[in-house]
Amino acid sequence: PVSVSILILPCRPLSFEPGFRDRIIASAMKISHNLGMEYLTTLTGLVIVVTGSHLHHPDEAVGAALTAYAFSTTLGGGGAAVVGIGLSLFAFSTTIAWSYYGDRSAKFLFGEGAVMPYRVLFTLLVVVGAAVPLQLVWNVADITNLLMALPNLLALILLAGAVKKLRDDYFSSTHEKE
Repeated sequence: PVSVSILILPCRPLSFEPGFRDRIIASAMKISHNLGMEYLTTLTGLVIVVTGSHLHHPDEAVGAALTAYAFSTTLGGGGAAVVGIGLSLFAFSTTIAWSYYGDRSAKFLFGEGAVMPYRVLFTLLVVVGAAVPLQLVWNVADITNLLMALPNLLALILLAGAVKKLRDDYFSSTHEKE
């Protein structure tokens, strides 16, 4: 369970957070960001549905175990290996990306002096995430993702009037030209 939780810890939230953190930071830093996670998430769902694994699977097969089961129904023992390797690579790359994004955010918000304490805290929390029950990790990840989304939702609400005015101005000037 410990090794599984460190592998899964950074993966789940990434596939469910379109646009409220990683893309914004990557765009601001002029980092090319592809849509690979969205394609892989879609393909994984399709494999689970097409193989019928969502209907007929062992009771304990949920999450990564369900995905491994679905791949194993068509690829045999190699299916679980493909999922395990892919999960390990995604977990590792996501951990690096989140560390970097947090590092840059800490520097922006608090200055260069905040970078090293952030790195130490991040590293310690990765170890803690591997040692606590998996459900607690998911709960904390969901809560922190919500907390990151709240400022954006508040900004959308506060800027709705300005956006409406800009839209109305644009369309009224467009119609005047025709």
